[in-house]
Amino acid sequence: MIIIPMVTRTVKKSVKYRDLGGKSIVIDRELTREDVITTENWACWNFCDRRPDIKDVCVRKRYFYGHAEDGLGYVVCEDELESEVPKTKENASGL
Repeated sequence: MIIIPMVTRTVKKSVKYRDLGGKSIVIDRELTREDVITTENWACWNFCDRRPDIKDVCVRKRYFYGHAEDGLGYVVCEDELESEVPKTKENASGL
């Protein structure tokens, strides 16, 4: 997992999950595909439920954890965001 300096991105309007599409999300960490699949966390479970393609998606996709305008935490994939999240080298562990 990589801690991201707090950045805000907009979730694409095409994301229909819990009316998340079009809302802002403050990204606070980047997760690996393995983090998302194996972490026992509601945000990860919900992401896997709404994106069952995670098991087939290229390992090179970037996944992020952040908080949306509703205050809840979500996992989102880079292809669900309107703009790119800058890369950083700072490593950390744990969700």
